[in-house]
Amino acid sequence: MLLWSAYTSADLVAITALGNMARSQGDVDNDYSKPSRDIQAFWVPFILLHLGGPDTITAYSLEDNELWLRHFLVLLIQIGIAFYVFIRSWKKTTLTFIAIPLFVTGIIKYLERTCVLKSSSFKHLRNSLLFKPQIKYVLVKEKETEKEVLRREVKEEENTLLTHEKVEPNSNYLCQAYYLFKRSRYLFAELILDYYERVESYSIIHNKQPSDVFKLIEIELGFMYDKLYTKASFVYSFPGIFLRLICFFSSLSGFIAFSVNVDDHDYPLIDIKITYILLIGAISLEIYAFVVLLLSDWTHCWLAKQEKIKTLNSYQLRKRWSRSMAQHSLINFCYRLYGENMDCKCITWKPVKQDLLTLIFKQVLQKSSTISYDRYDLELCKKFLSQRGDYVLGKRNCLDEFSWSTIKVEFDHSLLLWHIATYLCYVADFPKKANLKVIEPNCLISKYLSNYMMYLLVECPFMLPKGIGEIRYKDTCTELIKFLELKFELKGFPDHEREASKALLQVEFDKSEDERGDQSKSVLFDGCKLARQLQSLEARPGWDRKQKWEMVSEVWVEMLAYAANHCGWKEHAQQLTNGGELLTHVCVLMAHLGLSEQYQLQKQYIKRMEMPTWVCYVCVPSLCICIIIVETFKLGKRFVISVTRLVSLMNRINCSKAKV
Repeated sequence: MLLWSAYTSADLVAITALGNMARSQGDVDNDYSKPSRDIQAFWVPFILLHLGGPDTITAYSLEDNELWLRHFLVLLIQIGIAFYVFIRSWKKTTLTFIAIPLFVTGIIKYLERTCVLKSSSFKHLRNSLLFKPQIKYVLVKEKETEKEVLRREVKEEENTLLTHEKVEPNSNYLCQAYYLFKRSRYLFAELILDYYERVESYSIIHNKQPSDVFKLIEIELGFMYDKLYTKASFVYSFPGIFLRLICFFSSLSGFIAFSVNVDDHDYPLIDIKITYILLIGAISLEIYAFVVLLLSDWTHCWLAKQEKIKTLNSYQLRKRWSRSMAQHSLINFCYRLYGENMDCKCITWKPVKQDLLTLIFKQVLQKSSTISYDRYDLELCKKFLSQRGDYVLGKRNCLDEFSWSTIKVEFDHSLLLWHIATYLCYVADFPKKANLKVIEPNCLISKYLSNYMMYLLVECPFMLPKGIGEIRYKDTCTELIKFLELKFELKGFPDHEREASKALLQVEFDKSEDERGDQSKSVLFDGCKLARQLQSLEARPGWDRKQKWEMVSEVWVEMLAYAANHCGWKEHAQQLTNGGELLTHVCVLMAHLGLSEQYQLQKQYIKRMEMPTWVCYVCVPSLCICIIIVETFKLGKRFVISVTRLVSLMNRINCSKAKV
């Protein structure tokens, strides 16, 4: 809240301060305030300098990038007011000449921020990544008229991403992450990647351990965050470093010149102290920016490319993803409610453990490897992306029994059903204070993923497929509270969670969804029905509790992957400001393994597939020989027919002569 308040109020405070300074410069009646007015005019460049902001933040949200033109208008207004104040206070004094380089520095910093906002907007980011053909004009002579004409030649390059750059699977992690980042930029810009990009990304990560893969994605998303919300795209370039040096030495020289040449007794003491604070603050920010520059992943990646460093533990340089996921349980939420207060929050956090990452990577890699490596099967890819539990249920021969809870209902409906069923099965299988070491790992995975998906439904519904999930959630909560009040005859019963869960498992609802009508979208008792079906699996031959929870955990991973793919890249990018979501990491992982519709084949590749080398050397000559033989046969046949017709004609002529 403090950061957001400072970010949003910075422009207002600056305009107010500059307005007060402009008004004070017009006050010529009070001779006592003249020294104070002179040194206050010296503060004007610092307002512009600090409005430029630190290098680590330019935008608080993606909308700030889209409003870069509004920021540019504010920039012109503030620079105009600052220039007016500076001209009104112009005197041939030491203080005025010290302020000139600081004034230039302030304009540079403020203009730099606006340019970065523009370059990070969706339109300009997309345009900067679009393919541009090389066009040139040449003079040629026409053969008939011998006149020189201007001919336009277009040289189309292959629409690939830096095809000259190759990254080995065993190279430095930062280099690999940067290589993947340059491909994910196209995904976030809603552009298309070609077959070769899938092959390269797949070859980098498919043989790695799950922990290493997600560390790569962490660094990659860190680069993406810097691109969208910081000045990284400009700072980590030669012009950016050059301007950093100018700003630093301008602030440092201003501090030294003010300390040496300005007499402290010529101005009020409080104004002298404020001036020193502003100068020291400007120098401190430049030093801090330089330290961040040295310790950033961008710098270490550059050093790794230059082979200045062989090994680097880049994961300790700065904190990236917190490796945690939010938790929200619908039933626990209702247990803590008193009456029908729907504003109560019940959010906790759980760490994303290694076994969960392993299960996600294993399941995504299994589907990705099913798609042919040599010929990208887009239809099969679309089929995998549309599955949200039916693939897992089909493998275990349970699809016919459980299809009513997955493919035959909307996604938010299915999510609520499986969330309620997972909670009830968990409570039924394990005691209240069971040791986590005793609980099945897949059971904990199922519970944590279930609560995480419910958190997304409640707090981040824009990251899930469109539907009426929020309405279903509220109706289900209302029906659960009424059921508990009727069952236990009290409101808010934190001590009866397990008793209530057992009662839900035993309840039978005698009305179908069609008979209930459209007044209530509650799925409470359908979730109880699903829980009873899952519990009944343990009584079947070949099934036990472990296999049941394996299936449930795999269903939740598939639902997670489905939601990740159907979430827009803009929503994924927006959540980077909050530390990133597990959903975003899964979506990037799927894209790098080829499970994305943002891939297409190049024309050159299609030609190579349709006519391989052996076809050129074997089939083509054979085809030519066959054509020659056929044509020769046709020619011979025509020759025989012609001779026959000629003989027949001669016979007719001879007969006619004989008659005459």
